[in-house]
Amino acid sequence: MSAVDSVGNVGEPSVLYVRMNKYVPVTEIYTVAAVPDPLGRYNLSILGRGFTANGVIDRVIIDRDRQLPYDYVFDRSSPGYQIFGDRNMAGPLLDNIDTGEYFVGLFHTERGTEFAPGRLTIERNGTVKFGDYTVRQGREFTVAGQSIRIIDSTTAIAWIVIALMLAIAVFSSTRLVVIAREGVHLRLEAKALVASRPGLLAQREQRIAAMQKKGIGLRIKFAFFVVILVMAVVGMVSVGLGTATLNSQRLVLLRGLQDRVDVLMESMVTGAEEPLQNADTSTLDLDALPASVRAMDEALFATITGPKSEIQTAELPDSFNYIWGTNDPVLQQQRLDSRAAQGIDREIEPQGAALDLGRTRLADPISSKVEVIGELVTGSRASGSTRS
Repeated sequence: MSAVDSVGNVGEPSVLYVRMNKYVPVTEIYTVAAVPDPLGRYNLSILGRGFTANGVIDRVIIDRDRQLPYDYVFDRSSPGYQIFGDRNMAGPLLDNIDTGEYFVGLFHTERGTEFAPGRLTIERNGTVKFGDYTVRQGREFTVAGQSIRIIDSTTAIAWIVIALMLAIAVFSSTRLVVIAREGVHLRLEAKALVASRPGLLAQREQRIAAMQKKGIGLRIKFAFFVVILVMAVVGMVSVGLGTATLNSQRLVLLRGLQDRVDVLMESMVTGAEEPLQNADTSTLDLDALPASVRAMDEALFATITGPKSEIQTAELPDSFNYIWGTNDPVLQQQRLDSRAAQGIDREIEPQGAALDLGRTRLADPISSKVEVIGELVTGSRASGSTRS
């Protein structure tokens, strides 16, 4: 409060602090933001108030009409669920949510449910994107050695053609020099013939006719070798540029394919990591995971392998190649088409048995390498737990 006199002068303000003891906490939602990650999932960020006053936000509700039963309910154990304070929280991580517009609600342990006034738009998720969207850094290993090639066949053929064109160009240039010298010699003969003394008319006419024929032949030769020289130069330039363009385009396509394969593999590894920790209760999730290869036209099938089942498998040997999910027609013993039959040789063990998830092993040239990597990872985890 400030005093004001009759002429409008304002005095120093007086401040009185009053502590209120009748405040009733409320739950309010100001802003809800959904940020997509590289795998097409949505991370929620919620701003408001009353998140931790006289209780805590226990559940996040995603619903189309704000009426029971709700479409999606996430508790505090959901991935990405985190409360930073009374006015800010994050999560949950939205995955496999149907496309549409939803209301976002918060359930407080003391005050019940409160919905945000606006709607949240969920677009199609699970889209595989191009680029370096690395989820986590895995252990690098080489499956098969690469053959050493100094130069590929296409580039070798291109260099041979360029060398041939260069030889033709050099030969044409030398012939043009020879033809030019013959032309100069012919002109000198013509001048000498004109300047010679009169007489011997028949011999002069024969000489003139021979020189005319020779002149026509020189013109034809000159034009022919000029055309050959131009064609050789144009051929060298076009073959060189064409080969460089094809190599560049092939490299771009190869890198694009590699990026898409990396994104798809990282997505499948991330999706299988948690279910494989308790595979016997996540059989449906693991069996459905190979269907994600449909996002990439070049991918034919996928197989998820891991340790053996823990249910009545004492007689089975320990391995990291037990099949938990696959859409490979070779392993499913279905009828093969020309594309599905391609790839490395693979079969199930025991041979001839029906596919049994968690009890049937995959046998292929990579199985032994997978066993070694699995033993190294298991050993490092055991060592780390012992040191801690």
